[in-house]
Amino acid sequence: MGRHRIYFNFLSFINVSCMVIIIRHDYFCSQLHYFMKDAPAVTVDLSNTDPEEDTSLLISCKATGRPNRYTYTSMFQTLGAVSIPNTHLPANGIIDIKNLKIKDSGTYTCLVNNGIADRNNKLDQTGNVTVVIKASPKVLLEDTKSAGATSSRV
Repeated sequence: MGRHRIYFNFLSFINVSCMVIIIRHDYFCSQLHYFMKDAPAVTVDLSNTDPEEDTSLLISCKATGRPNRYTYTSMFQTLGAVSIPNTHLPANGIIDIKNLKIKDSGTYTCLVNNGIADRNNKLDQTGNVTVVIKASPKVLLEDTKSAGATSSRV
């Protein structure tokens, strides 16, 4: 009779270990342990869901998966189909904007990986959130002049 620990690795997303007992050439698994590996699920949260101009906002990228060591590969801003050059640099999946402006409105997308690909063999997983900055209207004085192209709409 002997005891041996055997390790299995199935499809690179599950590790199994088994304490095997051998009795007269028969094998029995006395303890079974498994560890699933999965690509992260990604969410992006706002510190304030109703942000206003000239206030601050934290945009936080959060991931859950196994193993739980994450690499935040990028966070970028778009408005519609247009990529916006982001002057706010993320640190460990967080963007801290101290003085919000209308230009900070848009969709923020975060890319994260933990070294495990998803079912479509994609390593980077994404999450996003749309930010709409509320601002007071700017009133022009009566004697303010403006110039522009003429058309049927003003």
